[in-house]
Amino acid sequence: MAFQRAAVPDGPVRTFFDEFHELHLHAGEPSSRTLARSTSISYTTVAAAFRGPKLPVWGNVELLVEALGGDVEEYRKLWKAARRAEQVPLSTATLQARAVMAPAVGNAVRTGGAAPARVVEFFPVIEATVSELTLLRREPGTLAALQVVVDLFGELLGPDHPSVLTARTDVGHWRGEAGDGAGAIAVFEELLPDVERVRGAEHPDTLATRNNLAYWRVDTGDVTVALAAFVELLPQVERALGPDHLDTLTTRNNLARCWREADHPVAAGTAFEEILTDRVRLLGSDHPHTLNTLNNLAHCHGDAGDPDAAIRLLEEVVADRIRILGTEHPHTLNTRHGIAYWRGEAGDVAGALAGFEALLVDQTRILGPDHPHTLGTRGHVAHWRGEAGEVAEALAAFEALLEDEIRVLGADHPNTVETGHDLARWKAHPTSQ
Repeated sequence: MAFQRAAVPDGPVRTFFDEFHELHLHAGEPSSRTLARSTSISYTTVAAAFRGPKLPVWGNVELLVEALGGDVEEYRKLWKAARRAEQVPLSTATLQARAVMAPAVGNAVRTGGAAPARVVEFFPVIEATVSELTLLRREPGTLAALQVVVDLFGELLGPDHPSVLTARTDVGHWRGEAGDGAGAIAVFEELLPDVERVRGAEHPDTLATRNNLAYWRVDTGDVTVALAAFVELLPQVERALGPDHLDTLTTRNNLARCWREADHPVAAGTAFEEILTDRVRLLGSDHPHTLNTLNNLAHCHGDAGDPDAAIRLLEEVVADRIRILGTEHPHTLNTRHGIAYWRGEAGDVAGALAGFEALLVDQTRILGPDHPHTLGTRGHVAHWRGEAGEVAEALAAFEALLEDEIRVLGADHPNTVETGHDLARWKAHPTSQ
């Protein structure tokens, strides 16, 4: 059944609600109680999110879009445009000032200096601040500000409140996206026992937290532990959610990714082909999750010794990602990285160097010069300059990269250690003498 909706004038806010209701229609018009069960948002809040005319907070929109099988990034853009039209957007400085103010407000509440009514008044401000800070997550200092506000959230509502657990999940996710995989693991390790105690061992939120924890273990190189975690998790997810649930497909995708990282390309490729069939059937060929699976399958072809097949598939993926997600989306950048990598593996030195050099320019502008992905691409550029005969330039690039990785990642980080080894190898190259 369609949700009721208020009259909204033409403009970005109306466009947002039009698309939001269209998504609900295409998902089969699940009820507010059905969506409440799959998102942990109350059914009254679900109905209010669709009703309007006030724009719902982003955190609730994100959960609902995921539950309905929509493109989160697409709706993020629609929401941001509506937010700008609805009110003057808050600057990062204003949001961070709010975050600095938050402990004082919390202290006033704890010591009795603020009446409960004032806490109720301040609650929407905190919720909106979390939502806005999440959208501005790549601005300097934003993650620290988000953590301060989430801590206050916990003090006002209690550590077991669903909104607090969701906000803590946001912190872990964006720490990982900012390149701090170890920080993401720490957040989810601390969060998991709380979610399991509050929700139960097989609640979707508990299963999702376990999935997040294993996912970031893969990202930091702890593949063996992550593989065991996903092997144990998958049958529990299938039993709790069913074989066609989006979270089940995500867990299958992450398990296949682990097989690939553990150097089992054939097992990984078979798994990705099966997942691709199901995602096309359930989500369509243009859905970001479908493209993720096709991207992973391409890498499996390369791992199995067919870099040309990998390049062909990745060129299809990058064209679709540019069309659907845009040129600056991290997934688009990652696919460009894969194309350059497999060109190098196929013996195309000039193509690999040109691809990584162009990617580096964009990553520096979009992600920042100190992001781990940007630093990693600098290593590839240095390597392929050496392979192209520019050994002096490669040495200079590796030396500069090593200094920056020591500063950003630390001397003992695996990437830093690998760069040190690369520098030593190129110093020993005959043409460098």
